Amino acid sequence: MSAIQMGPILYVENKTNEDLENIFFTLDDYHKMDTRIKKIKSGQTNTTSICNRTFFNKSILKNPSKFGFEEFKKCYQNNNETKTLYLYHYDKNNEKRQYIVCDKLHSNDFTNIKVAVSKVNTDGSLVFDVILNYDPLKTH
Repeated sequence: MSAIQMGPILYVENKTNEDLENIFFTLDDYHKMDTRIKKIKSGQTNTTSICNRTFFNKSILKNPSKFGFEEFKKCYQNNNETKTLYLYHYDKNNEKRQYIVCDKLHSNDFTNIKVAVSKVNTDGSLVFDVILNYDPLKTH
């Protein structure tokens, strides 16, 4: 059995001196449960992915078994839609903090994205860098 990657793999590296909890990712108009990483220990990297199949042509979503791989592939190739990818979390006061990770995630973009969190500010906000087209096999 093989799998089709449905969206980018998100690598979240915790470079802070504290554990990070409940880091969420979502897209504009995302109709699924937001992707969540429960806990990232200090010095560790965790991965998740987000399904951008919400970009699909509605006819394929309604009847996916009627379409083969080629139709599936064309749907991505012919769709020029972009969405914004967000990271969010709740600070110690339970206030939602949301950040833009990528403002133009293309519907057929399956490249990896790395978010390296370097600091948690006293107000609970995060300081992080983003690497688009991240290759985990290379040293960055």
